[in-house]
Amino acid sequence: GDRELGLRRARAASLLMFALPGSAYVYQGEELGLPDVTDLPDEARQDPSFFRAEGQDGFRDGCRVPIPWTREGTSYGFGGGGSWLPQP
Repeated sequence: GDRELGLRRARAASLLMFALPGSAYVYQGEELGLPDVTDLPDEARQDPSFFRAEGQDGFRDGCRVPIPWTREGTSYGFGGGGSWLPQP
């Protein structure tokens, strides 16, 4: 899809959410404007629903990738080990 259009829609939805009464919650990645990762290789996927659907259905691993804090190191600034899913 159109990434710029999606970003504008996300900003508008956030503005509306913060204008409403009550508590607002920002979930992991939303504050950074990170899109879902859609090109994960099948061997890297870990979502049980992906395996139950034999790869024919959508999957949730694309929104579960680690947040990229820096571009250096194997774990992008969080340590020397590898991540559970590939970095975008």
